[in-house]
Amino acid sequence: MEKKFSLTPNEYSILSVMWEKGRPLARNEIVELCKDADWKSSSVHILLNQLLEKEAIRVEGFVRTGKNYGRTYEPTLEKEAYELMQLDKLVEDQHVGRAAISKFAAGFIGGEDVDMETLDELEKLILKRKEQLK
Repeated sequence: MEKKFSLTPNEYSILSVMWEKGRPLARNEIVELCKDADWKSSSVHILLNQLLEKEAIRVEGFVRTGKNYGRTYEPTLEKEAYELMQLDKLVEDQHVGRAAISKFAAGFIGGEDVDMETLDELEKLILKRKEQLK
């Protein structure tokens, strides 16, 4: 069974930067890219250790930073996979039936704010999952 976890807002911010960049990042890059967060380097170190413990990221390698070497990190899952994990976790934790998820999806799709781009993305996710289940 796949390990399921939730992220704190700060952990999610770090993973979002990693997903956006699409390449392994060193701690100093993460600090630079999360300027709005106003984190200290030691805070990022703690957050990275929490993400490693949850197995949300892994050490990819090392990069030279000044006179020393630092680890580079990469996510262990894609953003979409994390979001699906959270939905699945919600179903388990709240004992929500699969039928309720179908009703939610139907309500979401029928909403006024849903455009063709959103529907195309949902269709891709559904087709991808169907292929995985074959």
